[in-house]
Amino acid sequence: FYAPTWEYDKEFLDKKEKELGKLYKQEFPMTPEEAFIASGDLYFDRQALSELLAETKENKSKGVWREYREFEKGEFVICFADTAAGGGDFCAAQFMSKDKMDIPLIYHSKTIATTMTPEVHRKLEEIYDLTGIRPVVAYERNNGGFFEMDRLAILNRNQKYIIYRTKMNQGTKYKDGEGPKLGWSTNSATRPVMLQMIKEAVDNKLIRIYDRPTINEMFSFIEVHTTSQWRAQAEKSAHDDLVMSLAGVWQMYQTEKPLNIR
Repeated sequence: FYAPTWEYDKEFLDKKEKELGKLYKQEFPMTPEEAFIASGDLYFDRQALSELLAETKENKSKGVWREYREFEKGEFVICFADTAAGGGDFCAAQFMSKDKMDIPLIYHSKTIATTMTPEVHRKLEEIYDLTGIRPVVAYERNNGGFFEMDRLAILNRNQKYIIYRTKMNQGTKYKDGEGPKLGWSTNSATRPVMLQMIKEAVDNKLIRIYDRPTINEMFSFIEVHTTSQWRAQAEKSAHDDLVMSLAGVWQMYQTEKPLNIR
């Protein structure tokens, strides 16, 4: 990849930016992400994504985990997992610090939810041992997630973490009270709300994201016109598991509070 500064001077590029407006970065991309990842109408703000991309960090872990810093005593951590039922899809879990407003830890693997659950269980217990506060975890109920919530409940013998319960008014801005179901339901009511809210958070840089693969997924998350409406979704041949798990953990940020400190 060669940026346009290799071929054109600043005066020419400034002139083109004024002429083309929002199409400028499509015609004169400055990064490989702008050139090759997004070809449709981006759902997220392109400038915000570019700024976030410049702030990414080196991953400190290997394998299915990507760790960008260690959790500290007193931090309250929330986790949302997007499950996969197979077929080449990925399981993803974003761990957010509600105190520091960042995403220090991510689970990401091309596997099924039954493989992810014991890994997430061990990590949640480690987080409690480090922070002294019980983290809260939610699985998306689709793709077998509701079965895995039950497994987590069984594995949680030491009560080191809390399992999220569906809110009574989930899918509206009036989320209050807990229902009987474990986990989060992504459906026609909740999906637009969670995506709109994470768009606002990302576009306004309300949350720090160190993970380059997550930002790359947002570069390929586009708006498409269906027969009846506009829909935000991953570009053809791209994935959205990291985007949806980020949207889910941002929903948890709105409602979850720490219950105890050791």
